Amino acid sequence: MGFWSTTLCFKSSMFNNTEPKPYFINETCFGDDVGVWLGNKLTERGFSINGPHQEDWGWYLNVMEKSKGSVCAVNIGIASIGKFIPDPARPWHVYVTGGSGLIGWILGRSKPAHEHALDVFSKLHDSINSSSELTSCECD
Repeated sequence: MGFWSTTLCFKSSMFNNTEPKPYFINETCFGDDVGVWLGNKLTERGFSINGPHQEDWGWYLNVMEKSKGSVCAVNIGIASIGKFIPDPARPWHVYVTGGSGLIGWILGRSKPAHEHALDVFSKLHDSINSSSELTSCECD
């Protein structure tokens, strides 16, 4: 009902996933540098970006499509269950979520939001796969 989500996973030594920073909400709140990189890639492809913003689980970007006024979220984090153990080989998880909510669905606005999220997902997929510094992998 008017909501959509999918995941991209990759590995890279280009981003920090071992050294907690003083401004992290918690010690596993990595992803600020990934958010900047992904945001730059999406900006290059014509999207308007707000973020990255921090949450207790990681970071996120709001991605707007100027021509349609659609917004979706790109959520960035690393999988960490239990006590955090630094591991530079740990994969990054990028979740693209989009939706118009119940009212948007009732009013027929879910299709543009869904298409926007699919477009963002596609552009991120292309950016990750075209970078020699990132390696796509299976999501755990």
